[in-house]
Amino acid sequence: LSALAAADDDLDPQAARHRLATAWGLVEGAGWPAGGAGAVLAARRVLGRPGVRELAAVARDVATGDGAVLVAAELGDDGAVGRWLAGHDRPEEQRIWPVLLEILRERPVVAAGVVVSVAARLLAEDRAEEALRLLPAPGASGDADVLRVRALLRLGQIADAEARLADLAADGRVDGATLRALRIRTCVDRGDYAGALALGAGDLESPGPDVAEAAVWAAFAALCAGRGAEALAAMDALLARGEALAPGLRARAVQVRAGALLVLGRTIEARDAYLDAARLFEIAGEAAGRNAVEAAAAQLAVVVGADPSTLARTRRLLVRLLVQGAAMRAVDVGAALVRLLLRAGHLEEAEAVVATLGALDLAASPAADTRRGRARAEVALAAAMAKGRRTEVAAVGHELAEVAVAFDRVGSVREATEARLRAAVALARADDPGAAEGLLERAAADVGEDAADRAAVAIAGIEVAAARRDRRGLVPWIRELVASGGPGALAAQGRNDLVAELAEAAWFAAERLGAPSAVRAALRAAAARASAVTRGDDMHDTSAPSETSDPLAVLEGFLEGDTSTSDREPEASRLAARLERLERMVRIYRRLAHEEDVDRLLDQIVDAMLDVTGAERGAVVVRTEGGDEHVVHRGLGAAGAAALSRSVLARVFEEGEAVVSVDAMEDARFESARSVSHLNLRSVLAVPLRFRGRILGAAYVDHRLRRGHFGSEDLGDVEIFADLAATAVAHARTLADLRAKAAALAERERALGELLAAREAEVEGLRQRAATAVEGPFEGIVGTSPAMQKVFRRIRRIADADVPVVIRGESGTGKELVARAIHRLGPRASGPFVAENCGAIPKTLLESILFGHARGAFTGADRARAGLFEAAHGGTLFLDEVAELPLDVQAKLLRVLQEGEVRRLGETKSRRVDVRILAATHRDLESMVQEGTFREDLYYRLDVVRVEIPPLRERTEDLPALVEALLARHGAAGLRVAPEVFDVLARHRWPGNVRELENEVRRWAVLADGIVTLADLSPAIVQGHGVARHGEGGEAGGPDTDLKAAVADLERRMIRAALAAENGNISAAARRLGVSRYGLHKKIDRLGIEPPKS
Repeated sequence: LSALAAADDDLDPQAARHRLATAWGLVEGAGWPAGGAGAVLAARRVLGRPGVRELAAVARDVATGDGAVLVAAELGDDGAVGRWLAGHDRPEEQRIWPVLLEILRERPVVAAGVVVSVAARLLAEDRAEEALRLLPAPGASGDADVLRVRALLRLGQIADAEARLADLAADGRVDGATLRALRIRTCVDRGDYAGALALGAGDLESPGPDVAEAAVWAAFAALCAGRGAEALAAMDALLARGEALAPGLRARAVQVRAGALLVLGRTIEARDAYLDAARLFEIAGEAAGRNAVEAAAAQLAVVVGADPSTLARTRRLLVRLLVQGAAMRAVDVGAALVRLLLRAGHLEEAEAVVATLGALDLAASPAADTRRGRARAEVALAAAMAKGRRTEVAAVGHELAEVAVAFDRVGSVREATEARLRAAVALARADDPGAAEGLLERAAADVGEDAADRAAVAIAGIEVAAARRDRRGLVPWIRELVASGGPGALAAQGRNDLVAELAEAAWFAAERLGAPSAVRAALRAAAARASAVTRGDDMHDTSAPSETSDPLAVLEGFLEGDTSTSDREPEASRLAARLERLERMVRIYRRLAHEEDVDRLLDQIVDAMLDVTGAERGAVVVRTEGGDEHVVHRGLGAAGAAALSRSVLARVFEEGEAVVSVDAMEDARFESARSVSHLNLRSVLAVPLRFRGRILGAAYVDHRLRRGHFGSEDLGDVEIFADLAATAVAHARTLADLRAKAAALAERERALGELLAAREAEVEGLRQRAATAVEGPFEGIVGTSPAMQKVFRRIRRIADADVPVVIRGESGTGKELVARAIHRLGPRASGPFVAENCGAIPKTLLESILFGHARGAFTGADRARAGLFEAAHGGTLFLDEVAELPLDVQAKLLRVLQEGEVRRLGETKSRRVDVRILAATHRDLESMVQEGTFREDLYYRLDVVRVEIPPLRERTEDLPALVEALLARHGAAGLRVAPEVFDVLARHRWPGNVRELENEVRRWAVLADGIVTLADLSPAIVQGHGVARHGEGGEAGGPDTDLKAAVADLERRMIRAALAAENGNISAAARRLGVSRYGLHKKIDRLGIEPPKS
């Protein structure tokens, strides 16, 4: 992407020729052009083919390195190009490859050998369509026709490939082994494994280098036909004596061997073999093969476990696939990476991967789109589980169930079964065992005889039985797992994922069944150990777990010691279960009593109903005062409230009594109820939610599969629970009403407060204006804050002293106004007040402006001129930014202060002057003295008395008065300012101080309508841009409090913006900024800003 970005359209021909010369190695030590292949391609397009050929002819004998092949290609020297291709096995990693490919595409005629070599490289990079476009017409050469067949097969165009094969067989231009290998592959791609095995039977029995390709494809056919052992033996034999195998063919043999190991249950060996194949494909330069086997290794890592290096490799693979545009394979790898990241605890990164996959166009592949949907659901499930939000967990469980249906539609039974099992576990964890059980039954029916698949179903069965707290229901699943070898057998097969899931399920069952703390601790430790293995901590540990660490053994031991699983004491068992159920109801009600939000309360009521009754589905229907219904449900799927039996609910609301039916389909009360028959209901239980004689709603549960699921005990418990739930709902509603009324009162109080605040601000503004409407010496200075009162006192005290004064303050704080106040209050008030900004005068003119000059003193001095000292005679000279004076001028200023006389430039006589010096600066003069940039003797002469002016951010209490005064100054005295505006202004850093505030007020005067609101504020003030970023929240003395750097940064950005706005015109930019042209030049030099091009 960086290379493509460099392909600029406005490149001039001279620069384009220089780029090509650099790429061709003609510029010594220059290296490859910045921007890579994209920059070179841009240069070729600027010059055009004739211009490039003309330049290449000059460079024919002097081009060096890889650049020589580009020159040869431009000039049509296919011999040189062919020799280069023969010596470079991995052109996709050469920077010149994209350039070479474009050159060859442009040429009308290219040697057949070069075309075949390039097409073979393209095919190795999984660019079959490009390879086909480059190949000559059929019949031009046997090698080209073989490549055409391979490309057609890669693109899935099997019929065209078979037609080309028939032509090759007829003209006899291709050897028999190659022809047979292509035919076997065609049969495999068509799904005709029997035909493939018939063609390759001899190659499979006696594989060797001369028939290696046919043997590999025959072994792959055997693998697809379920003959894994035969395929493995053939590939082992081929690899054992196939020293002459080409790297690509050896890689394919290892790939088939890995698949055979996987079919035989040797998962860890299969993963390692896939990684070996990836290395071989990389050596061969075959990107497509490498991507395929690395993708297979990533998916196996989900099963076996993944250490950090596996995660890193999978990340790199996903990026590579995305860049190559391999969307469908990217989804497979991305889905595997999501599961690995979730297992490693990287939820945020998993969410980012899902978001990236969401941008891919998968319209042509429903299967890939469904895999993407599962990855999205897995991330949502992990997030919901981490937050402990049962409602969200249940919603994701139903989403996974829909994903399973989508997999059914695309014919992927295994993936559909996996999704159903994940959905069942999610719903079990969300206390919706009824819905989970249906999914479990469907998954058990679809799964085959594979031991690992049967184990996955049994593990999910433990989760569902635990959700029901069904001790007896756990036993068959545990026995099935023990019979198949338990976690030891799963670990031996490399199914570390199932070992971890089994440990988690056993821990969940122990928690739900109230197992002793020792049992729970043992199972927690087993789960942690199994999880560590899946994260790569000990992936190769396939030893059988000890009895104390085997989660099955621990769980089975707990159940065998539990009297409730024995028939010896049925009554004691029944009473214990009854007591446990009542205690559970009490705990549930305590949770309900503390819930104040009605929606969350209804969620908990539905969950509790399902928990207490073990129903498949449930809902709570609550009617509002206006007669509207609010329905919260579980297990009803997308149909939602429409899946409820309205006949049953109507009877509850009308009669105010509970309804229980052993078999609703045969219940005479519902003979005419279409909803009962339509929904295929069996067991139904519905009770009213009654509070103080008024029916607030109804609680409803059902089971579509079990007849007589609800008994009299269930009815009694649910009625008790419904009364408690109704009380909780009534209290939550009352609390909600009180909160709504309190919110309304708070809103009215807020509006009244705003009105009062506005009035107070208006009064305060009048008070401030009256207090600061100063005529005379302090005219123009506004402020009643303690900081400003201190400044006023300082001015009064020093005004009569007639000594030099240094006024220090940030830019825009009003240093000149303070100087004028000192002048007005002092004995020289009747004399002149002369002000000059030392930083705005060019160095070459500074001396003549300050001290004057004689006629002819320099070019352009056509007459004598008095300096500023003479102009200020008898009064005050204010030197702003005195720190900007050059050292030589500082020396002359010191002489004036010491001797009281000046000498004009070009004259020899001195003139007496009587001037009081007031100097101002925003810089630290003490530091400048130490650095040698300001004379120490001048510093002591000037800094007799100092006045420190506080920045605006340190006197924000003056803001209302300042705003009032500035509005009046700019003709907008009638404009009101909302109180919240002053809150924002007080938080702003004001890097430009009062000057920045004045600019803001002038903006309001133009744009605001009647009242200034937050919408009228500048974005920099509202969003805290500019210097505010540097100061807020920083530690004292840290980088965020470097005031000089912040001011310099502000000046630099403002100058650049002004120059950009005025297209580089210095004079116009200076006018925009309110400084002189010379002053702007000086700032550009000081701040290191690149001057604009003339």
